Amino acid sequence: RHAVQLSDYPALHQWSIDQRAEFWQAIVAFFDVQFRSPPNAVLIEGDAMPSAQWFPGATLNFAEHLLRRRDHHPAVIAIGEDGQREQLT
Repeated sequence: RHAVQLSDYPALHQWSIDQRAEFWQAIVAFFDVQFRSPPNAVLIEGDAMPSAQWFPGATLNFAEHLLRRRDHHPAVIAIGEDGQREQLT
């Protein structure tokens, strides 16, 4: 989709820094994020990272995304401080 050649993780990491908007749009597409209200943009850059606006105008239902599968794949995985693991489908 983006016509980039990424040979390893450091190359992917660098692309995610150099092409922030394209990277995060690709993440949204890959994970099939379904916004209730679509964003006006992927990223509006600010003077520094704390002032950047990611997906301005967008809304989504987080619980809907967690629970959209109707199979036996884990929906929630919790690992306690004692190492005990619990999964909910």
